[in-house]
Amino acid sequence: MKNRLSFPDFLARLTGRRQPPPEVKPPEQLPPSVPLATLAQERQEAMQRAEQEQEWKKAARSAIELCNVWLVMGHWSQVLATVEQSKTWLERQDDPLTRLYLHTRLATALHRLGALQESRIAFQEAERWQTDRQTDYHWLIGMPGKGYCDLLLDQARDASGWEMVLHRSHYSQKVVKNLFAIALDLQTQGRALAALGQPETARVTFEQAVIALRKANRRSFLPDLLLHQAGFLRQQGEPHAARPLLAEAFRIAEEEDLQPAIADGRLLEGHLLLDSGEVSKAETALLDAETRIAGLSYGQRLAETHILRASPPDSNLPNPRLSPTPSSARDRHRAGSFVKRPCDSAGTSGPSREKGIEIRGGHGRFPAEQCRPQNPRRTPPCQGGTGRNSWRSWMPRGLGQTWRASFASVAAWANKRVGICFDGTSQR
Repeated sequence: MKNRLSFPDFLARLTGRRQPPPEVKPPEQLPPSVPLATLAQERQEAMQRAEQEQEWKKAARSAIELCNVWLVMGHWSQVLATVEQSKTWLERQDDPLTRLYLHTRLATALHRLGALQESRIAFQEAERWQTDRQTDYHWLIGMPGKGYCDLLLDQARDASGWEMVLHRSHYSQKVVKNLFAIALDLQTQGRALAALGQPETARVTFEQAVIALRKANRRSFLPDLLLHQAGFLRQQGEPHAARPLLAEAFRIAEEEDLQPAIADGRLLEGHLLLDSGEVSKAETALLDAETRIAGLSYGQRLAETHILRASPPDSNLPNPRLSPTPSSARDRHRAGSFVKRPCDSAGTSGPSREKGIEIRGGHGRFPAEQCRPQNPRRTPPCQGGTGRNSWRSWMPRGLGQTWRASFASVAAWANKRVGICFDGTSQR
């Protein structure tokens, strides 16, 4: 049955005529997008022209479009100045919907600059204005709602916070039928589902968001989505799937001059290099990301760079803060689940307290009295590269490959369970 012919082929053999090959249609070409720098200049000229003509409402609406461009380009201080200027126009000719949108643009810029409390207050004020004037909408929807959900995701610490964000994005998706807004809602849902421990659903949601955003032809918003998707795949232990997404995000960000996306991409690139053990390349990428973040005043990522700078004073690694971390459960088991942490050496004496038992790993030496087993169940989940799957926990790899590490694992277990220290004394 493998050589069974289709009816057209059978008919062609009988008649001696060959069927023409099916016509291959060229892929549909998307219309070329206007460069963001050009778009920002056009919006700024339209805003100034409306101001000269004293069309205050039109000037304020042009300010919203200008702020949307500046937000993705990283000109957040200019967003604050533009919103402040628009307030005088709205005092002369009030437009509640324009005022609401400008306030959410202000809140998003504050979030990027790291003013989380001020940003949340601004979002809450905008949501209260919307509830007072549009009783059908209880929450912010569309792009304003997505900006608020980004802030809530950064501040969420438990399942209740992530579920609230998921509920908000579902509500926005039901109300707004715009394909671009649906793509933003799907991106938010993917992040929330990943935080809630539903990786398969989050995977499908991220893929749907990318498809919707490509169809909407909003190219400047695609790098942020691709980077979130790549970060999710990295957390799932799939760096081979994350790297093509990172490369595409870099290409679009460089073409559109999206400096925040380039900084985020360099951070993710550093984490991927650390996962693969390429410490020197990772250090270059992470330091470049730190420089870009400082230049942008990217307060939303400043805490991450501060953790980058934190390093143990007594470590003799080439760069302690860039020591890679096993990204899979097998690697963590192989590493003995050790982190460099000072132990309580009360009761220890003799030469073992002075010299300790030397543990040789793939990235340096650690005195045994400064190593302790870490319970992975008590480790917070990985959120944006801060959990046990992150290089920041500076967990040395390859410790379980030598007898010294095996002995240290037994000694650490005895210290934890029975209270016996490395020199054979008891702490109890």
